[in-house]
Amino acid sequence: EFILKEIDKNVKSIKNIEYTYELSKLLVAECLKKDIKNKEKYVNLANFHREKYVQYITEKLNICYGNRDWTGVIYYAEKGLDVLQTPHSIKGLKLYQFSCYDDFFMYTHINPDEKFRWIQFQDAFFLFRKGMAYKNLKIYEQALKCFVLCREYDPMAFAVLVEIIDLYYKQQNYDKMMSVIREAYEFAYTNVHMAILLNYQSQYFLSKNNIVTAKCCLVLSLRFDPSVRNNNIVQNFVYSISDIDNNITLFESIDFVFDKLKQDGAMFKVQQHLVKALSLYYSQLLRDKKAPQTKKIEIKNILTKIADKNVIDIVEYEALKKLTLIVSRKANIRFAIPDFFVLENPEDYDANLNLIVQASHHNKILEIFYLKMPEMPFEEMVDCFIQQNQSPEIKFEKMGRVTFINKIDVIKTKTTFMQDTIIFTYFFQLPTKELALVKLNCMVCDQNQCEKMLNSIVSSVKELE
Repeated sequence: EFILKEIDKNVKSIKNIEYTYELSKLLVAECLKKDIKNKEKYVNLANFHREKYVQYITEKLNICYGNRDWTGVIYYAEKGLDVLQTPHSIKGLKLYQFSCYDDFFMYTHINPDEKFRWIQFQDAFFLFRKGMAYKNLKIYEQALKCFVLCREYDPMAFAVLVEIIDLYYKQQNYDKMMSVIREAYEFAYTNVHMAILLNYQSQYFLSKNNIVTAKCCLVLSLRFDPSVRNNNIVQNFVYSISDIDNNITLFESIDFVFDKLKQDGAMFKVQQHLVKALSLYYSQLLRDKKAPQTKKIEIKNILTKIADKNVIDIVEYEALKKLTLIVSRKANIRFAIPDFFVLENPEDYDANLNLIVQASHHNKILEIFYLKMPEMPFEEMVDCFIQQNQSPEIKFEKMGRVTFINKIDVIKTKTTFMQDTIIFTYFFQLPTKELALVKLNCMVCDQNQCEKMLNSIVSSVKELE
């Protein structure tokens, strides 16, 4: 009762936030000691004053940070960390303080099996500010410790990795810097991220007197982020290159840039799980009518840079057109099927039939495959296949030859079973000259609908560029 009265008096008069916080700590301690009524109410009251005190510390820290008072920043950051003392895990469940939803989304999909919770505390914020203060005071080892610890709270924070990279750069520890750059590529999911890493890479190769690859990194950096800010950074790095090499012209051939970076091990392959996570994120943004257009464009741009361009088309088809896009490199084609078909992974399928896709919807089964036939005109190929597969149970009935709008020549056939089941088979030639077959079974009453479906599928077939 005394503590409660003291808190009440203090809040109403002096408003000494730190003193109120210390009183609230005493209040919690008393609640833990005894079986007190309204315990939850008192604990909530204590948490309220704790949050008020953290807010006060944050405001003081930000003022110091704005005034470049680095010793003041360290003082208030340490105070904030002392108040929070958030554990890294509770009963084996990891606690993370992601700075934004994007980071949370990416981490969830990159680590699908990990159990964790996203909590709204500020340990990572205080550690980051403290690290920046030490960095500006040129106490690099202390700064490094802060940023390493910060990563335990916020594992997807790209800004933290950049500061670690920059500290090694300032210490001219280029090999260590490069090892962190390699790690950072797993967390680089925006154009700006990729550009930053490439800029630092250029300094690594410059330290090894590899001028050509250093320039290539800068060229690719501008390809990812052509903004004024990045242009200025690149210009600064170009001037540092000019101290060693007078010919500071950047390369215009992007193919040369890619080849050179691959040759020197500077072209890091983006992790497939990152492409998958970004694809899911892009799909989610496309479906969300309230999502800002700038965010959609940003994610599409980075997907364009790190993934096969067919990935973007697949996501857009699935999200916007109610179609599933299939890309077959073996057949050198891409085409769309209705998204209500469920894709299957068929086993024990005839190895001589090169299956492109098998999908089902209720009692319908769609199969697309191709065969290596003897070299002969297209119609003779089809006749040869029909002759080989003709039997008392299977009788192909030719329905004519049609050229679709995509200039694909198709021979249509129909096979009827037991008066009520039909199999439509459409034959056409792949760009690789093999004979392709699109088969769909249906009930007689659905044949018009199935014909339209097959027409739509074949007319969507395009050769890969």
